[in-house]
Amino acid sequence: MTRAHEQEIALRLLSDGKLYADAVAFIHDKGTTTNSQIAGLENLAGAADGLTAIIGFCNHQADKERKRGHDPVFYNGLKQYLENVRLELKTNREFVPADLSKRQLREHLEAYGLLFAREFIHHVAAEHRYRSEGR
Repeated sequence: MTRAHEQEIALRLLSDGKLYADAVAFIHDKGTTTNSQIAGLENLAGAADGLTAIIGFCNHQADKERKRGHDPVFYNGLKQYLENVRLELKTNREFVPADLSKRQLREHLEAYGLLFAREFIHHVAAEHRYRSEGR
């Protein structure tokens, strides 16, 4: 089995376990946003070229919420979660080898962080839809 295949299996197991549970807890703790915001977040995550792009989107949306006089709990929480993903990946040798140069480390963190972010956002969106239906 190749390293890439092993990483794919590990990510899927994390997605179905930890990332799903984290998404449920996230919606419970931070609340949610509008259906259109969730759809936009999913679209952005699918089109983003790295984790930094999604974190930047969270910053932008939080700024917009503040300008409207709203507390950006959802987007601040999402940004913090994604920044924590980046920090955790730095020491997770299953996804990021120890012997990388700074440039290689940055590239790995962007790429694998994006995969984790997409999975987490997918679960957040699913939980949002589940709760929106009155369950």
